[in-house]
Amino acid sequence: MWDRLEKRRTLTDPRVASVLRETPVSAFVAPLLAAAVPLDAPIATAMRPPRAILPPPRLLATLLQMLDLEKGVTVFFLGSTGGYVEALLAKLVDPAPVTVWEEDADLAAVARAALAAVGFEGRVTFASAPPDGVRFDRVTTVDQIARIEPRAKAAIADMGFALHRSLREEPQFVKLVRSGDEYLELGATDASTSRGTDASAHGPKGSNIGRDLILGRMLENAWTDRTESVHDRQAAEVVADTFAKPGELPPMAADERDRLDAAKVLFRVAYLYQSAGDFDAAKDVYAASLAVRPTAEAHTFLGWVHSFEDRHEEAIAECEKAIAVDPTLGNPYNDIGAYLIERNRLDESIPWFEKAKAATRYCCYFYPYSNLGRVYMMKGMHEKARREFEKALRINPQYEYAREMLRRVERGTDYVA
Repeated sequence: MWDRLEKRRTLTDPRVASVLRETPVSAFVAPLLAAAVPLDAPIATAMRPPRAILPPPRLLATLLQMLDLEKGVTVFFLGSTGGYVEALLAKLVDPAPVTVWEEDADLAAVARAALAAVGFEGRVTFASAPPDGVRFDRVTTVDQIARIEPRAKAAIADMGFALHRSLREEPQFVKLVRSGDEYLELGATDASTSRGTDASAHGPKGSNIGRDLILGRMLENAWTDRTESVHDRQAAEVVADTFAKPGELPPMAADERDRLDAAKVLFRVAYLYQSAGDFDAAKDVYAASLAVRPTAEAHTFLGWVHSFEDRHEEAIAECEKAIAVDPTLGNPYNDIGAYLIERNRLDESIPWFEKAKAATRYCCYFYPYSNLGRVYMMKGMHEKARREFEKALRINPQYEYAREMLRRVERGTDYVA
């Protein structure tokens, strides 16, 4: 993962890269989530409170580099991450102190214990409010916020600055520089200069900060089930439509329920990466979902991503794994048939579409009917094709592909891919 971030020029500072590589995030998350890390995606420290949501590593790397941290720099960190980001900051500024403003005493206790377990006892101080009369060279948070809270703003030292992800109309990092009693606010979206060139809010060379911020917000929303945008809603609907409904599931213990819930959240994160065209990240997160708890849904969608790269044999293999996990899900049968069409193995595809139609759990039965109609059209069997498209439209009258193909059948037009 870190190699990939270096390749895409998100991670360019050697000190930050070294600290990120040597600090295992698995030490700061619950055991059931440890199987999913390291991962270029947000991750919860636990499935139940007290917990924090760790930001996507690409945004964390950007934040740490823009903070321009050196040994001896004092840091005021707003909101605990369960110890992980606190440990990174402590390593970067050692021997200077890191102070954390965390009002949730239970989360602060979890963070202290996690830090002590990896040798950071006493390196990080937790406070329920800003310390009176103390100022810091850096004030920061991994949360996306509208602006720095006034008491935290007052804690910025002269010629120091605060840095945070902005929750305003334009996605950007905001840098608030203090000079005496004056403050200068600077923002950055797309950055093109490297660390240490001037006082503006530059990010890593080659990174697209604006795009990463928008996507990062949606990825984090998956863990809190926020639906702030049409993309959030679409991803949430895909999860709801694809996975079994709560009433369809067998009884399960609380820890097994947590594993399933975590696997579903990671599936949603992977789907968002997939929709954004970041196929490498999507494959990694689908694999992480499967590591937490194998599901037919994640195997099927991982296969779908392979198909975007014309790796149809690997896509079929994932669908076969999906069927082995849960033979009731219709998606993998339909998808195997679709991949066989792409390989021009039309006769082999037909039984797979019939199996998809007969599956007991499938959100979109009109797909196998339409795909079977497509096969029959490609084989010149127009009457059989007509029946399949008509059945697809009875299931979903709004499915324009089936409607268009039926028009072609009625006109006697040959199939055109």
